[in-house]
Amino acid sequence: MPYFDSLEPPTLLPRNFSNHEIRIEGGGHRGTRWFACSGNWFVEKATSADHFFSTESTDYLLLSIHDITLQRRQQEKLQLQTIRDLLAEEEHLRSIRETLLGAVHQISQPLNQINAAIQLMNQRNDNANQSVKNLLIHVQTMGEQTIETLQRCVPKIPESAVLPVNLNQLLHEVMLLFGTKFLSNGIVIDWLPNPILPPILGSENKLRMLFKQLIDNSLNALKLSGNTERLITLCTTTEHDWVFVRVCDSGPGIPPHQHAKVFEPFFSTRSIDSMQVGMGLVMAKEIVTQHQGLIEIDPNYLNGCCIKLSFPICPKNISTVTGYE
Repeated sequence: MPYFDSLEPPTLLPRNFSNHEIRIEGGGHRGTRWFACSGNWFVEKATSADHFFSTESTDYLLLSIHDITLQRRQQEKLQLQTIRDLLAEEEHLRSIRETLLGAVHQISQPLNQINAAIQLMNQRNDNANQSVKNLLIHVQTMGEQTIETLQRCVPKIPESAVLPVNLNQLLHEVMLLFGTKFLSNGIVIDWLPNPILPPILGSENKLRMLFKQLIDNSLNALKLSGNTERLITLCTTTEHDWVFVRVCDSGPGIPPHQHAKVFEPFFSTRSIDSMQVGMGLVMAKEIVTQHQGLIEIDPNYLNGCCIKLSFPICPKNISTVTGYE
């Protein structure tokens, strides 16, 4: 007759786990470290002589911990380089768009004056200057054809996936891109993230472009100011169904009467030396509007300039979509 150690059903053990990553924030030169943890539960029966006739057993956890800090740092470098390349490509497209749209804007102004002159000549029935009128009509036609050609050449920004995103993560990634510039210009970053920030529904790359543009503006403002204190504050908060982001700097600020005009195309608080000047905040407003958000300059901030962004919290059980209308 065969011998059975036990006819009782096996003990139900906790589930095993594999490659669970743990991040530990370290101080000083150690920095952040990552570990991959795996655990396997098993049962071991007592093997001593006192337990020879009993079925006593003990549950054990075999825990394996691997230091993957080096691999994660390499992954972060690759990810950061990928983000840098994507932003550079989109920034190049937007630069071309700004240049072409700026040319269209510059050509449209004299064409409007020519059109007004033609209308005035038609009202007066000025036949004596018919040759001048014909010349103006020819110039107007050629100008309109030029505008149509330029508009066809304006590149479109490619659509990107829209999914729940964490603004803390995107801001942190953009700050890493500016690390060298912050150090070389002696700029202090006051990073005040909300530790528990609900996601918003948006495009990661467009939001990165938004934050990059705002930080670029703050950097330029600090370079022009004569303040000894060079501070950029990045803050995220949440209230009710909204996530708020504040990008503040200790630069010269923007006069209250220009708070609305800075969001108009081709307007700049600095001297205009190229067609691309004056479109940064227009692009920022466009991206915020696409995310059903709001952008404004805080009128109560007196130590420089503070841009306040508001985004609706991502609804629960939302499905991923592609592109914006």
